[in-house]
Amino acid sequence: MLRWNDAEDSWDCPLHGSRFTAAGTLLEGPATTDLRRLRFPPDWSPVTRVPVCVPTRGRKYS
Repeated sequence: MLRWNDAEDSWDCPLHGSRFTAAGTLLEGPATTDLRRLRFPPDWSPVTRVPVCVPTRGRKYS
């Protein structure tokens, strides 16, 4: 699960170090694409709307 970085105003992945803007645009890799936008039902809590960064299957990060 990504973590919000207050100092940099970015979503940071603790697994492989990729960073994304608040809107999900890629800032730094090793990720190669922006975050996918997901649609949530209106009754879902904002707490459940935390972005998740999932590495491509079979790809190894160092």
